[in-house]
Amino acid sequence: MGAQLVQYEGKLYLTTLLDGKSSLSKKYMVEVEINTVALQEALGQFNIYADSGTYLIDLTHDVVISGKGNVENIRLEDFAENYTDFESDTIHHSKINGQNIYVLSVKSDYLNMLLLRYIPEKLIFVPVQDFYIWLWIFTGVGLLVLVLYSIYTYNLIQRPMRRLVSSFRRVESGNFNVHIEVIKKNEFGYLYQGFNSMVQNVSALIDQVYKQKILNQKSMLKQLQSQISPHFLYNSLFLINTMAKLKDENLIPFTKLLGEYFQFITKNDSDFLPLHEEVEHARTYTGIQQVRFSSRLTVNFEDCPAMVKDLQVPRLIIQPIIENVFKYTVENTREKAIISISFRLDDRALRIIVEDNGMNLTAQKLEGMKKLFYDETGSETSGLVNIHRRIRLIYGDDNGLHFERSSLGGLKVTLQLNPKVMV
Repeated sequence: MGAQLVQYEGKLYLTTLLDGKSSLSKKYMVEVEINTVALQEALGQFNIYADSGTYLIDLTHDVVISGKGNVENIRLEDFAENYTDFESDTIHHSKINGQNIYVLSVKSDYLNMLLLRYIPEKLIFVPVQDFYIWLWIFTGVGLLVLVLYSIYTYNLIQRPMRRLVSSFRRVESGNFNVHIEVIKKNEFGYLYQGFNSMVQNVSALIDQVYKQKILNQKSMLKQLQSQISPHFLYNSLFLINTMAKLKDENLIPFTKLLGEYFQFITKNDSDFLPLHEEVEHARTYTGIQQVRFSSRLTVNFEDCPAMVKDLQVPRLIIQPIIENVFKYTVENTREKAIISISFRLDDRALRIIVEDNGMNLTAQKLEGMKKLFYDETGSETSGLVNIHRRIRLIYGDDNGLHFERSSLGGLKVTLQLNPKVMV
């Protein structure tokens, strides 16, 4: 049997009918009087939030008891027109007087009673609202900390790193007058000091190598000037003696050419001169040799191209090549000799070509000559090697002397210069 709540003469009773035992009647009723005020106070203990309330409903007799502290402007019928439909342990949402409330129901089948408790929605979301407030506060503080940390990191790492990279790029472009001021004694300060020291050392080494390079060029030129062939000098003097005895009309032009030749050789002016002067010296030397070998020598000497006649070139770079032809071709044969000196100019280089028709050039000699000239460790200091090394020092490794067989049958020597690459 279930229990019932009975209201009689203003009092509230809880009654139930029980089965009797051997010493009692078969059926008996137990009745308990309930203190209504105490019950209301007990129900009121559930109202821990403002604007909340509690109702205890006897579904059998429609007895409704409200807890103390219930909001007077919210009545049971406002949110529970048919509270018998409420299930146990459910939550309902209602809107009363423009206010959203949540109703929690708990039902007892034994007592046939329903406990309803309502709470305004705003009270439920107060903690959530506080959470959102704190969330925004923490988010703002986090963003502020992130911004401050980014600024700190930028000043501590990124800015010094960009400064170092920028300095490296300036050095890479060839500017060695770069100095980074050391402000802080940290890791970047140590790197800056190392960078400054490195740039100073590299600049000093470059200056040292450059000066050594200039001295090397000058020593090569002096060495080349000192390599006046005694054989050429003796032959010239003996030829003058013979021409004087024979009263040869070419004596005066010959001695004039010989004087111009030795004047140029012994001159200690600048290491560079206009191309047309270098060409004229080579032409002077060729004219001297033509007097000596007039009966069996043909020389085809092109004029210096007008567009490069004022080009500054190193001294003594053409005449030694022509001298090499006379030494190894003309003087060693009785056959008629042909020498050709020509010029080729394009966008990449100026080429001065000296060819002969010598018949003594074998493939083995040609390969040996190439190997000799491109052996950087070799100690050979002949006139052609001297020229080759000087040209490469000034114009770069792609320039210098190149050897191949001439269409005339002998040796073809190409002197290549790149006027755009001047040291």
